[in-house]
Amino acid sequence: MSTQYPSFTRGLKGFAKFNVVFETVTGLLIRMPVSAQAYRIGGADQYPMVVRKVYGDRELEVPYVPGSSIKGRMRGLLELSLMLPLYTTDGKIWQHARNLSAMGREFFNDVLERCVVDELFGWSAANYSQLLDRARKLGLSESQVRSVYELLAPTRLLFSDFFPTREYVERIGARSITDFLEEKSENRIDRITSAA
Repeated sequence: MSTQYPSFTRGLKGFAKFNVVFETVTGLLIRMPVSAQAYRIGGADQYPMVVRKVYGDRELEVPYVPGSSIKGRMRGLLELSLMLPLYTTDGKIWQHARNLSAMGREFFNDVLERCVVDELFGWSAANYSQLLDRARKLGLSESQVRSVYELLAPTRLLFSDFFPTREYVERIGARSITDFLEEKSENRIDRITSAA
């Protein structure tokens, strides 16, 4: 006999859109994945995230900040400022992401307590049967599972990538990616005396 699953409805109540302009005061490097980097002898060891964009009458390769980087940083800072408990599944990365396998009963409590960070940023996917299976192992009832599942929702925050503005590109007179980059010279250190 197959299990009968309850139905759930989630509705969009509205949305808010924010346009943000930020300025980097110090150097910023969000590098490309190693697999996407083209290594050249004498070239940079790390290359920034870049994309080709049209500015006015020309196309330029420009650095950008991925929306996912801003989202991850914002979530991490909120987790720390709210002193939320951190969990891990691999012993390396610790975060306050709802994770059924890492949290157990705490997963259910966290959902019922309506943690604002998880409400905004979403949670790791788990379907109703996974919740039900875990709940049975923890001695929770199906009605408790239903109460929790009704509160779960995907992310409520979407972050777009950040690109240099047209005004900035024109102000610096950018012609290529090198106009956006600052070369940092490497220091050679003597291994014996530690002199630079």
